[in-house]
Amino acid sequence: MNSRGFHLIEFAIVAAILAIVSLSLASGVTSTASATRSLEDRSREEQQAQMYLERLQVVPFGPSNAAAASAGDLSEFFDDDEVFGLLTLHSLRAFGPAEFTVRDAGLPGRWSVSADRDLNGNGVEDNDDPSEGRNDLIRCAVYYNGRLVDQVIRFDPKGAE
Repeated sequence: MNSRGFHLIEFAIVAAILAIVSLSLASGVTSTASATRSLEDRSREEQQAQMYLERLQVVPFGPSNAAAASAGDLSEFFDDDEVFGLLTLHSLRAFGPAEFTVRDAGLPGRWSVSADRDLNGNGVEDNDDPSEGRNDLIRCAVYYNGRLVDQVIRFDPKGAE
């Protein structure tokens, strides 16, 4: 049979192929947008964590037997101004992880900042481990929703004495 034009079956096959290609393209665009959004969120988290670590870089160590920081000390340290108050790394270490919620900056969630001697971050200050439990090193860590975002280890020259 020699006929001109498309038959209904040929048209259905072409339509199905076009539908599959269109759905694949739409899925790819959606996946790309989702991945981009995740990368942007991670970048904002890292920028915020870096800001907290920069603040912790200028906080003095204070006496190693410092009392725990007060809620007021922590509030003054984490507010938006450049006045850090009376917080010291040793008073933050004695306080334990400072947890707070940030409602702005597009990052709703729980932040936690800690200063401790758990240098490998395994949750235990192991005095049997030669790299931990040292009086001259303090690990400052920033967590977002329970996930470690960034950390830095500071050296206290007075702790080495």
